[in-house]
Amino acid sequence: MPIATSPSVWVRAEYISDLLMFALGIVLALAMAAVAVREQQALARPEGTLAQVAELSAARERNRLAREIHDSLGHHLTAIGIQLEKAEAFASLDPQASAQAVSHARWSANRALAEARASVRTLGPGSESEPFGLSRALADLVHHLDGGSRRITLKMPAGTPAPPRSG
Repeated sequence: MPIATSPSVWVRAEYISDLLMFALGIVLALAMAAVAVREQQALARPEGTLAQVAELSAARERNRLAREIHDSLGHHLTAIGIQLEKAEAFASLDPQASAQAVSHARWSANRALAEARASVRTLGPGSESEPFGLSRALADLVHHLDGGSRRITLKMPAGTPAPPRSG
C-alpha cells in the first residue's frame, strides 16, 4: 500500500483521495446552490418589474386626471366669474341680461361639479364611467345656449351618433 509522507505525519494515499473527492463534492454543491439562488432571484424580478410598471401606469393616469380636473375646474370657474361680473354690471341696466348671466354661471357651476365627480369616479376601483365624448359635450353646450333668443344648430359628421339631449 502506498504511503504519502509528511514531515510530522504518515498519511495513506487513499485518505488524500477521499479528502479531495469530498472537497470537490462540497464545491459542486455550493456552485449548484448559487445557481439555484440566482435562478430564483431572476424569476422574482419580472414580478417586481410588473408591479412597478403597474404602479407607474396608475400614477401617470392619476396625474393625467388631476390635470384634467384642474383644467376643467379652471375653465368653469373663470366662466362663472365672468358671468357674475356681467350680472353685476347689468343688474340695473338690463335685469333680463343679468338674470341670464346668473343662469349661465349656475349652469357652468353644475357642469364643473358634474365633470369633477365623473373624473373622481374614474379614479375609483372598478370604475366603468362613460368616457368623455366631444360630441356629447358639444350637444350639451348647444342645448344650454339654445335656450336664449338665438338658434344654434349642431351638425355631426356622418356616422357620429347624435348624443341624447340632457335636460
